[in-house]
Amino acid sequence: MWLMMLLLATAQADKPLETGFLNRTYAGDSLTMPYVVYVPRDYTPTKRYPVILFLHGAGERGSDGLRQTQVGIGSAIRLYPERFPCIVVMPQCPADKWWSGEVLEAAYQCLQQT
Repeated sequence: MWLMMLLLATAQADKPLETGFLNRTYAGDSLTMPYVVYVPRDYTPTKRYPVILFLHGAGERGSDGLRQTQVGIGSAIRLYPERFPCIVVMPQCPADKWWSGEVLEAAYQCLQQT
């Protein structure tokens, strides 16, 4: 058992960490929503990072999983990534919805999944 745990830990240590803009999907009971997680380039799991939940405006609603990253903090990160030593969660509100009720709860769940 000990040897198996050691091998598993070694295999995970060799796996590179994902950084940058990472595409994710939240799938709830009645709602599926794309979201993006930004992880800083120099991310290390032993360090603590602030987390920002970015809720975009009405113009970025949809299902492409991209629009919400092209405004606000997403565009700022692309220009100056060194200024954002944090994790940013950017869910995309469905086109026919608003940030309230089940959609807001889904955004919170995106944060929890991160």
